[in-house]
Amino acid sequence: MAKGALGENWKHFNELIGVKIQKKERPPIEKIIELLITNPEMKDYMNKIVRLLNENNAKPAWFTTSHYKFKHNKEISFQIKIGDGFKFRENEIYMTIHTTSPQNINQFKQSLSDKLCDLISATSADFNVCTMCTKGHSCKNRADFEFEGRQYHNICAKNIEVHFPLDSSTINSAEQFQMIEELISKKIEYNSAICT
Repeated sequence: MAKGALGENWKHFNELIGVKIQKKERPPIEKIIELLITNPEMKDYMNKIVRLLNENNAKPAWFTTSHYKFKHNKEISFQIKIGDGFKFRENEIYMTIHTTSPQNINQFKQSLSDKLCDLISATSADFNVCTMCTKGHSCKNRADFEFEGRQYHNICAKNIEVHFPLDSSTINSAEQFQMIEELISKKIEYNSAICT
């Protein structure tokens, strides 16, 4: 990820979307996209992703500076952080998709393309073993299960997260955004199926 701030433009952005202003106003994600995503292709993809989320009742909620969480079916399913918070970096996006709990990952993977299955498998390679991680207590839903031929025990129930760090120098960014869209759509389908 690019590490340079906006330099001369920092004061300008601080006046528009600085930490204090964001805490008070909680600006819509569209405003942050408009100001910090200057690459036209990235801006188009980001607006398309936000529309996809909104159309599926996954509304953005301001979480912290330039960082939004999206709930779908009452659980946080997606996160978007733009410009590394208060540093106002242009064309820098960090997206997280909360897929499903480890014990349900095989079921979730059934609807995915091979490329996304490979991505999920790589992300899931090291499940978190529960070691009193919630206020000194074990996860109430920790699980034992089999994944890709291996048995796992006492695994934290937290959904598996897939991270997409993107900036203007990301190779094949169009392909990355397409994978994000597909994974979002599959997560929404999965959530809808388990809630009916």
